[in-house]
Amino acid sequence: MTGAAGPDMPDYGLGTAGLGNLYTEISNADAQGALQAALEAGLRYIDTAPFYGHGLSEQRVGAFLQASDANPVISTKVGRQLRPAGTQPIPDNGFASPAPFIPEFDYSAEGVRASFADSQKRLGVRSVDILLLHDIGEATHGAAHQEVFDQAVTEAL
Repeated sequence: MTGAAGPDMPDYGLGTAGLGNLYTEISNADAQGALQAALEAGLRYIDTAPFYGHGLSEQRVGAFLQASDANPVISTKVGRQLRPAGTQPIPDNGFASPAPFIPEFDYSAEGVRASFADSQKRLGVRSVDILLLHDIGEATHGAAHQEVFDQAVTEAL
């Protein structure tokens, strides 16, 4: 896409669920190295989400952006709020050592605004190039899919 239709989109990008410790824990240094290697290889699109490591992926992408003069296309997602776990057990959702938050689906207008504001803080940016609804499908929400989808369309968009 170009111009009024959206940002100039590269042909390839980097998904960052792995930077949120998907399946295995990686160090901050390895995460930064992966982002640097991706840019050196010519990738100019980075996709992240609050769900990835319960905010960890966005924090790592944000740290990279702050330390770099790179200006890749950035996308993140809304549809979940990260609530402090406190004394509750932290669900791993496939992530090794996730941050101490409990992700909760929230496609309300208020929830989407709050989720995006939190993402902006973790990423250290005022805006992103692309904002996506995350896990809005029937496979995620089962019988409640239509209700959740309708809420997202009427409130979040």
